[in-house]
Amino acid sequence: MDSDNRTIWTLWMQGVDTAPPLVRACIESWRVLNPTWRVVALDRATLGDWVDLEDIIDISRRDITVQKQAVVARLALLKRYGGVWVDATVFCLRPLDAWLPAAHSAGFTAFRNPGRDRLASNWFMAADSGNDLAVALYEAFIGFFNRHRFTNQETASGRAMVERLGRILNTSVRSTRWWLNPALQAVVRAYPYFIFHYIFNDVVLSDRRLRALWEHAPRLDAGPPHRLQDLGGAGDGPARALAELEQADWVLQKLDWRADPASPYWSAVLERMTALSIERSRQLRGPTP
Repeated sequence: MDSDNRTIWTLWMQGVDTAPPLVRACIESWRVLNPTWRVVALDRATLGDWVDLEDIIDISRRDITVQKQAVVARLALLKRYGGVWVDATVFCLRPLDAWLPAAHSAGFTAFRNPGRDRLASNWFMAADSGNDLAVALYEAFIGFFNRHRFTNQETASGRAMVERLGRILNTSVRSTRWWLNPALQAVVRAYPYFIFHYIFNDVVLSDRRLRALWEHAPRLDAGPPHRLQDLGGAGDGPARALAELEQADWVLQKLDWRADPASPYWSAVLERMTALSIERSRQLRGPTP
């Protein structure tokens, strides 16, 4: 990472103070395990202190959802300032300094291959300010929404077209690029949920230099960070989750804000994760004199 920006960005539009308990626990985990980093937890009111979304895109448009506004925010923050973006539902289990430098030799870091149609996830992204791939992603994403008006996005016909086309186009990384085709969008006027990921696919595959940057960057698999979500539906999920928390060398876990922290599974898992983050924080500080 740039030595001049050790910032961890996260965002909960409605305000962190009123966020679900799981979200607040996730944000606190980044503070606990990264005491030498600045954690900036933004909401709709404070985001403008750093980037003005209204200067970038028309956020009054109904086809630009809150989720897509959050994507614009992370891309703008990373492009301008650099640092680390984490979704407010990502729980930190290891200090960034223990693993990120080795994964960041290309100046851009994201977890890879969350599905057959996606090269990268966007719930964790790290970039040096002005990084070529971060800049290209920003320009491509903003350009896509500024060029088109997705008037079918919230209609039944639009959802039906996206679903039907998705059965064909969402089958590989390369075929997803058809979503960006102007002729197709002139007819469909709607976009799929993973449109950021498909724009990422296109940016990397259409530029030889950026493709080389991505291909030669250290690889972080997007599968393991979803392990706790995967175990949530298993009959022996709590026991397996607690055992794997102790044994696996996970650096973080991607959670879901809709999970019930009072349920037997999540109450046990969140309690142990919180305890682990505190224990590891104490190890960072060393023995008390």
